[in-house]
Amino acid sequence: MLAGIKPSCRKGKSVVTAILVLTVLVAKAFCRAPASSEAAALFWRLNKLVAQGQHDAARQLAQDNAKTAMKVWVDILFDQLEDALEEEPAPLSPHAEEVQRLLSALFPDACPSELADWVRTKAFEHRPPPPAPTPITEAVQRFLAAHRSPPDEQIARWREAVQKCAALGTELGLAFSLHRLAWAERTAGSLSLAHAYASQAATLLNRWQHSAKLPPLLNTLGVLAIQLGDYREAERFLLDGLKQAEAIGSRRWQIACLNNLSILYTRTRNYEEALRRIFQALELIPKEAAPTLRARVLNNLGNIYRRLGNFEQALHYLKEAASLAQTSGDRALQAEVLHLLGMAMRDKGDTEGALKTLQQALQVRQQLGNTLGQIEVLNDMGDTLAKSQRFQEARDYFEQALQLAEVTKHIPSRAVTLLNLGAVYDELGDHERALAFSRQALALWQNIGDLWFVAWCWKNIGDAYEHLGAKKPAGERERLWAQALDAYWQSVRLIERLQRRAGPGVLRA
Repeated sequence: MLAGIKPSCRKGKSVVTAILVLTVLVAKAFCRAPASSEAAALFWRLNKLVAQGQHDAARQLAQDNAKTAMKVWVDILFDQLEDALEEEPAPLSPHAEEVQRLLSALFPDACPSELADWVRTKAFEHRPPPPAPTPITEAVQRFLAAHRSPPDEQIARWREAVQKCAALGTELGLAFSLHRLAWAERTAGSLSLAHAYASQAATLLNRWQHSAKLPPLLNTLGVLAIQLGDYREAERFLLDGLKQAEAIGSRRWQIACLNNLSILYTRTRNYEEALRRIFQALELIPKEAAPTLRARVLNNLGNIYRRLGNFEQALHYLKEAASLAQTSGDRALQAEVLHLLGMAMRDKGDTEGALKTLQQALQVRQQLGNTLGQIEVLNDMGDTLAKSQRFQEARDYFEQALQLAEVTKHIPSRAVTLLNLGAVYDELGDHERALAFSRQALALWQNIGDLWFVAWCWKNIGDAYEHLGAKKPAGERERLWAQALDAYWQSVRLIERLQRRAGPGVLRA
């Protein structure tokens, strides 16, 4: 789901302290990396000399700036490490490895060539690092440990990697660690924190003029801005990411940015632009591409047609996506497509077919141990039943979802489930309980920072006050209806704020 939460008090002082320490370390690293980074400037000077074949001049320049040159070597090392862990390598420069070898020859103790070879050749997949541990080796190992860690440990491990890279003074290592930490925080529900980390990573990459690795980061910033409700910023990041991906010839990130642009325009109801972008993404998918890539894009296309109310087209594309997902053997993708297929069936009016399909998605996610995915499906099953006026059955599914959300402590999942419970209890006539759940949801969504959901919370609170007031004597009724009116105005003002962010003519009916 979405998010941008402040650290919860339940997490304890240790987490708050860790974040403060992390902030201080990152701040210090930024102080060491002024607008024109010394390490970045030296790298590009060395890169130019090496490219021109002036190796003697490059060696002399490195020797004259030995301390900074050693930092350059570490930055190249982390750039290679990031490449080794990605499907699509995007090196700093075609001559980066040559610059690194030159520095290893000049400073063999500080810049061990065997460690560079261990990273560059992906030897870490089958054997430990070279002997004689150093702060550089330790930072690399922390980075790899974070990459391999299970989802529930990602944030803690990436914070450790950030601390090591900041202490080491490697700007690129810090940038990549911050980006991955941002994604982990986003997954856990800390959207505002994720945005701050991703922005810091982008600043560092820009200082290095590392355009090859900007597209994935700009894509992340675009996704975060969508979820934070800042649609103009989201569009700016995603269009910039698309432009950068086109410049370096990266189909993968062109497709990703186009796909997310279509999600943005779908969310802002600019369906014409959403379709244009998703069809551009489809055209870029090579024939030899794995079926998972086409399935993901078709899944999004089907969802756009679902939102347009064109259920025949939606079902056509979603069924094609389901077939591709089945062929791929990707069980997680199969569940994702089944989920949206069920939602399209529901919107078409096939409640029983929708519930059956959503149950299949739920079973796959149960088998995979995907608890957050289970919560999402349980909420949509409850919503499907609620739309059919089967409120007691809907409440049962929402309560199952809340139990799982409490266990996982995933704030966005808990927030959306509380929102649904508030609405269903209002329908069941228990307006006091509806108010309690809706107010809990409001507090969480306000911390998360998603204005769209905050607006829905206020709308539900208004409904509960209105319905509660209808059952009270005149004096109390007027007081409750005044509170209902205030809640409705809160909701309307937030929707208007979202419209201003989206720009004129974007949030169309």
